[in-house]
Amino acid sequence: MKIDQIEQFYQLIDQLQTQGAEHNQLLLSIGNGYCLIRGKKGSSSLEVELSNGRAIKKMEDSKNPQKIKELGFRSRKTAAENDKREVHFETQEQLLSWLKKLWQSLTVLFTGRTDFIFAKLFLGNQEILDNENLILGMRALSVERTWSARQKVYWRVARGEFLLALTPSRDFYSLLDDPSFSLDQEQIESELTHQFQYKKQFLMSDLDQMTQELSPLICDFISGYQSIAIFSDYQQLKQFEPRGLPYLKVTGSLLIYYFLKKKYASLLINPRGVVGGELYANEIQAIYDIISKE
Repeated sequence: MKIDQIEQFYQLIDQLQTQGAEHNQLLLSIGNGYCLIRGKKGSSSLEVELSNGRAIKKMEDSKNPQKIKELGFRSRKTAAENDKREVHFETQEQLLSWLKKLWQSLTVLFTGRTDFIFAKLFLGNQEILDNENLILGMRALSVERTWSARQKVYWRVARGEFLLALTPSRDFYSLLDDPSFSLDQEQIESELTHQFQYKKQFLMSDLDQMTQELSPLICDFISGYQSIAIFSDYQQLKQFEPRGLPYLKVTGSLLIYYFLKKKYASLLINPRGVVGGELYANEIQAIYDIISKE
């Protein structure tokens, strides 16, 4: 959806705060950058991120870092980190005043000129998974480096449930072909609803179909072979891509069979996360050997 009026922006923020559920988010794509606003139904508080990296390097106004500071964003700890801040005001008038400043800054920050903003709104909840034992095992492995510690991680991967990152389509982050704006219920339930989870689930009996149909996100190459990524929960996925990624919820056992059938080079676990790792093809084969004997 293409928006060019601040009233449209206000309406989307209102949807963010009054509809949906716990994990609502509004993505505003501007040129080479984006602004991500998260909120939840019934709360006046918002979390706001401004993209950096390539987007920031494209900024044409040398005063832009000062503008970001004036908007209240905290200083980034690393160059790769997004500018972030929490927004909470006592009155609606104060909130709208700050949102107006943000709106007026966006196209200048990221393109240096007046341009359209493309908006995509997700109203709903994200997948919640419990992989605490795997995280504990990975922490222990980073310290112990023993076969026993490694086996525990292998078992927990085989027994777990994960989010397999998929390749986003060209229009995943923006509705580039719809210049109109309407907030009727039909549009909210179709065009504006950003569904991250893959439309179907696969069983072990669907392995052949899964290998033909899925397009996992390729994160790396090793000697010409591809590496794919899984995440232990949605918060870890957001560390990798704040805007979100399409994903398939998959059991560890099915993931192992799929990985070997596709002959990937390695499996990245929580890339860019606080606790993560990488399992190579020979390690995935070792997990397969364990679970196939059950």
